[in-house]
Amino acid sequence: IVSGFTAAGNDFALDPGGAIPGRITNAANGQASANLSMNVNALVNGGLRSLGTVSTNASGVYRFSGLATGTYFVSTGVGNSGYMNELYDNILCPLGCNNIQSGTEIPVTVRQTTDDRNFALDTGGAITGTVTRGSNGAALQNVTVVAVTRIGTSLFTRTASTNSSGAY
Repeated sequence: IVSGFTAAGNDFALDPGGAIPGRITNAANGQASANLSMNVNALVNGGLRSLGTVSTNASGVYRFSGLATGTYFVSTGVGNSGYMNELYDNILCPLGCNNIQSGTEIPVTVRQTTDDRNFALDTGGAITGTVTRGSNGAALQNVTVVAVTRIGTSLFTRTASTNSSGAY
């Protein structure tokens, strides 16, 4: 490009990509689950590649769009919401979905929307308590509490912090 001249004819024609939509609900009562993270991974050359995360809206709806033709895996990232994580289609992974390829493959084609990929999440158990100072029983705020569980030979942890009343 030379100063003062315009390089014309450099246009792009972009495909809209494919889409994976779905809705997340509470398995016990069918209510929408808002503000949960959803993860999408693509199968590329035999390996997985994380493509990102979206959040569910107030109606529990999520949508991944702009996807190339290929094979995808969708999982939840529920954090400390009280739900247990799942891979699509109804594959429980309560301590984190580390083996993404054990989920059900979702084929996607450019310019097409897959059928809804919905999740009905189960709630897990809970551990609650209060952390206090041993000498006088005063509540301790901002203390990290770690729960550890063993599955087979692997250890998994979840953390919580105490509030102003020392509760977690």
